[in-house]
Amino acid sequence: MKYGLVGQDVTSSFSKELHKLFRNNNYKLLSLNEEELVELLKSRKFVGINVTKPYKEFVIPYLDRLDSVASATQSVNTIINKRGLLIGYNTDYAGLKYLLKCNKITIENKTVAVLGTGGVAKTAIYLLKELKAKKIILVSRTKKENTITYEEVNDKVINVIINCSPYGMTPNNNDAPIINLDTIYDLECVVDLIYNPLNTLLLVKAKEKGIKAVPGLRMLIKQGADAAELFMDGGHPCVEDSHYLMMKRKLNVVLIGMPYAGKTMFGQLVSKKLKKEFIDVDVEIEKRTKMKIGKIFKEYGEEYFRKIEHEVIKELSARQNVVIATGGGAILDKSNIDYLKENGVVIWIKRDADLIEFKRNRPLCSCKTKYKELLAKREMYYAQYSNYVVTSGNINRTLEDILEGYYEAIDC
Repeated sequence: MKYGLVGQDVTSSFSKELHKLFRNNNYKLLSLNEEELVELLKSRKFVGINVTKPYKEFVIPYLDRLDSVASATQSVNTIINKRGLLIGYNTDYAGLKYLLKCNKITIENKTVAVLGTGGVAKTAIYLLKELKAKKIILVSRTKKENTITYEEVNDKVINVIINCSPYGMTPNNNDAPIINLDTIYDLECVVDLIYNPLNTLLLVKAKEKGIKAVPGLRMLIKQGADAAELFMDGGHPCVEDSHYLMMKRKLNVVLIGMPYAGKTMFGQLVSKKLKKEFIDVDVEIEKRTKMKIGKIFKEYGEEYFRKIEHEVIKELSARQNVVIATGGGAILDKSNIDYLKENGVVIWIKRDADLIEFKRNRPLCSCKTKYKELLAKREMYYAQYSNYVVTSGNINRTLEDILEGYYEAIDC
């Protein structure tokens, strides 16, 4: 192996795709236990490797030299083999600094809570001190020296939260957030260094409250670009261009709206235009139950249908680079939308009832009167939960509006 990422479990990492963008086709992902990692380090049969959890501190005794930041933080995420000497670097530092700077997050004189106590948390603490944070609160699952537990965060004044823990990371992306934002005062910003999913539930909740929410993808790309420069001994990749391309490859388009809005039709058109797989939630439900939606409602009722719908959406939310058309009532369970926002931009398609040709086989809105009654109950949820709103009219114009929302979300 010439280049790669080593960690306990790296199956959900974007690093291989990222380094391929950097024109490195020799980059591999290696999930290793401690013995296997030690064997690799002792063999020195690599040019450069990145290191992820939980080995950023573990590798240090096996290295010949550390750069100044790695030495100060006692955390290594990049190792270069220079003529048989293993040199440890910390490019996480530059990555986090870049993430804060490009999101205009001021740290000076702020109280900052750092969640987690691993190698990247040490890097965050080092940077926060450099940026003159007024107070740094360390938060851990268990009580340790100079830390508090997650339960003890309640009712504290905290201006910025930086999540350096793995909570919320795929495949555990649907786990409840580890911290309750309702119990924190004067909170201005939440930074989550997790990048898969694109937005953790912690960030989804922060956005919902009007709190600035910053995901970790740009940090991943910046630290990866710095590592690539070390690997190739020059030639720094463009971070923002790489961020755009990664978002384009990963971000889902989620369509919500009433029956007859054209979610399936527009979903298929968007799928073709963006070269993303199209998934219709109702079709997935019918596949799972081997029953038509109308029959499920008739024989088992709406409550039973909503439970199945929820489980299907929960599973689909972990997918990336897809277009998802939801059923009209998916918004009745807010957690459905929370899950879908982890990897997607949510677009509400509106349609004038006067333009609809109603069908009797629709279980909840077989005529204009029922449709308008249902819309009156749901409209506020569509408005509240959507990132963008488009009106279904001219097909080409509506498609352009949906794509505009998607590209705007990529650029954020």
